[in-house]
Amino acid sequence: IQTLLNPPTAEELVLTWEVWTVLGMSFCIDGYVLQRCLGELMQTKPKGVSLYQHITDIKDPFMLAVVLEDSAACTGVLIALAGIGASYVTGNPVWDSAASIGIGFLLGGVAVSLIRMNQRFLLGQSVDPVFLDSDLESELPVILAWYAEDVTRLVEKEVQEVEAEIRAKYPEAAFIELEPDSKDTDMRALSNIGTKSFRASERDAMTRALAHLARTLDNR
Repeated sequence: IQTLLNPPTAEELVLTWEVWTVLGMSFCIDGYVLQRCLGELMQTKPKGVSLYQHITDIKDPFMLAVVLEDSAACTGVLIALAGIGASYVTGNPVWDSAASIGIGFLLGGVAVSLIRMNQRFLLGQSVDPVFLDSDLESELPVILAWYAEDVTRLVEKEVQEVEAEIRAKYPEAAFIELEPDSKDTDMRALSNIGTKSFRASERDAMTRALAHLARTLDNR
């Protein structure tokens, strides 16, 4: 604004190579960071969702800030290059001043966008409508099956470790058979496991786990 009110003369309007070097390096650095961030976002973007929608739905405030700030930085450098270049070619400093004002509005817009997007992190977020509309009842057997496989693998690992210990102590053992046996075979780990309240709590826990699993699969 000061330059618009008191524009310099053509003799005072001197551009050195340092100006172009600083702008070029700034664009390269910010552009590299922006490219890496956008690459990560593209990898986690669900199919059928636009990149803009994915950015607005992102749950990581740090990633959101980096994307918006580096986008503004790269755009600001381009605006500065255009303003400085136009002033250098025409000899009119108004272009440089207009570019500076435009960069100021750009930064203000990014700040407002960050404030509005991060408001949701202050008071928490509601459940994603995608999960509310999904059929969790039909998917519960799937996650239960996966959980059972994890338990089986864990037991298998324990059996292998026990067999290794036996063979280390008794190398002559040609065949080892392990059979689980306990006086508590007919007992349950939790006394209230058969009650309605426990089953309801278990169902809620599995529903939350299924929702988290669905989100993870959608982001792949």
